Amino acid sequence: MLRRLRTQFGIVADELAEMGARDERYTVFDNVRDYRKRDEDFDLDNSEAMLLELLGQLRTQRDELDAVETFARVVAAQQQLNNQELLELSRIVGDEARHVLTGELALANLGHDPRAIPVGVIGSLLRRELSPIDGLLQISMIGEAGNVAEILQSASLANSLGHPRIGIQLQLIHRDEIFHLKCGHKILRRIKSIPQGAGFAQVALDITNEYLVSHGQPKLSARQAARILGE
Repeated sequence: MLRRLRTQFGIVADELAEMGARDERYTVFDNVRDYRKRDEDFDLDNSEAMLLELLGQLRTQRDELDAVETFARVVAAQQQLNNQELLELSRIVGDEARHVLTGELALANLGHDPRAIPVGVIGSLLRRELSPIDGLLQISMIGEAGNVAEILQSASLANSLGHPRIGIQLQLIHRDEIFHLKCGHKILRRIKSIPQGAGFAQVALDITNEYLVSHGQPKLSARQAARILGE
């Protein structure tokens, strides 16, 4: 299935597989991530648990370099896109770059050295094996859709913890992501065909699990994928 999807639109994924290198000052990891996971034997009070959740969201935003690459590949391919879609996708690339910087600065503002916090690259590695349009499908149906509600929840946490500026920044990111989802879904509905009887979300989950299994990871449910691969 994955091989067929790679070439469905007349382009081989390897043609656009090369990505920009990460900053060598950062440690990266390519396995499935869950930034909210903690040792169950370690008790956290309510404020500590809230801070852990907020830090997880900020790390997720800092990792949005994966999203920059995904949307930039679609723009670079210009695959069946009209001028308006190219403009919208170009805006999305800029938005995602700003999200990376927001996460980086917010982590620093909370007293962390961002370079001491590993960067997860699972989304980018997964989508490098797909055509640009299938990468758009995966990020639209799982990546961004999986985290959009949590962004607003994290904004509320930031406000509750006395970090209103971070709360405002996350609210703005949420607004961006709603636009990204609408844009991605619009493009997919116009140009992407899917197997009869399947939906975009199911095809995206199948693509995701095929990658995970081929790299020694267990399959995820839609809920798990949203939690662990949402961005």
